[in-house]
Amino acid sequence: MTALLLLGAGAVMAAAPASAATHGIVVNQCYGVKEKTVRFTNSPAFVEIWRSTRDGVTACAMLYDNQAGSHSLRIVLTRPNGDYSSDSGTFAYYAGGVVQKNMAGKCATVSGTVSSAPFSFIACYN
Repeated sequence: MTALLLLGAGAVMAAAPASAATHGIVVNQCYGVKEKTVRFTNSPAFVEIWRSTRDGVTACAMLYDNQAGSHSLRIVLTRPNGDYSSDSGTFAYYAGGVVQKNMAGKCATVSGTVSSAPFSFIACYN
């Protein structure tokens, strides 16, 4: 049986917008099983957390803004050793999926911004 543990789902607050960039593994769609949807207080945005048994457990996260029109979005998936994948820019629907491989038994920080409002939480892949 697989388990996903989320710690510290935060509220969305104001901050400076991120510049457009992509780093690490970024895919158009996460694969495997959608483990969790994290919704934010006072925001229509949400993050989907995905898990696959490929490559020693593959973690993937996608950020959806759920609003009409294009908006500034940024999502980052960071491993315990500091390696990360990120996707940011102006998107009509979503940013990501950002991917990290070999995550069995590890936790990752999922962070980013929605129209300059930051979020951050921990997802563990047990």
